[in-house]
Amino acid sequence: MSKPEAEPLRPFVKQRILVTFGICVVLLGGILFALHRDWFAHALPGTFPPDHPPGAALSAPPANSGGSTQPAAGNNNRPATPATPGGNPAPEDAIAVTLQDLEKISRMLRDYRTSMGSDPVGTNAEIMKSIMGGNPKKARLGPPEGMSLNANGELVDPWGTPFFFHQLSGDHMEIRSAGPDLRMWTRDDIVRK
Repeated sequence: MSKPEAEPLRPFVKQRILVTFGICVVLLGGILFALHRDWFAHALPGTFPPDHPPGAALSAPPANSGGSTQPAAGNNNRPATPATPGGNPAPEDAIAVTLQDLEKISRMLRDYRTSMGSDPVGTNAEIMKSIMGGNPKKARLGPPEGMSLNANGELVDPWGTPFFFHQLSGDHMEIRSAGPDLRMWTRDDIVRK
């Protein structure tokens, strides 16, 4: 091939190389994003359950299989919640109780933040350990009245399922109850952001 014939192809080849490179960069970025998201799902405490929507917050530890309408162990202050035939609290009444619980938890976290300068971090058990006096000031700020901890030191909802705490910022925490079905990330979850 003579030199004059190769010259007209050179801009086309450069353009094709740049387009191919751009496509590769976009694909690599998508792959890295997917891997990054999956890494967080497995590297941090808690995992995404199989039915969990991608991109949503991490889940709480698995809920217990109980369904008792009785208060959690050591909780004598919680009013009895009306039960459905299956033994779970009636959804409307339990949701009202849980919304009140979420408000109490929010106030507890606010008091901790006021005292310590930021919200506690970690899993439910780690957060409650900090709130129960495992903090630099040894201040005991919880659990909220009428609520209790399970054997793992986790704050539980009316169904005995541990609440899920998701740190949104240094002073803003999402609090989630699994709701009557005892499963996180379903339609009946009760959330306060």
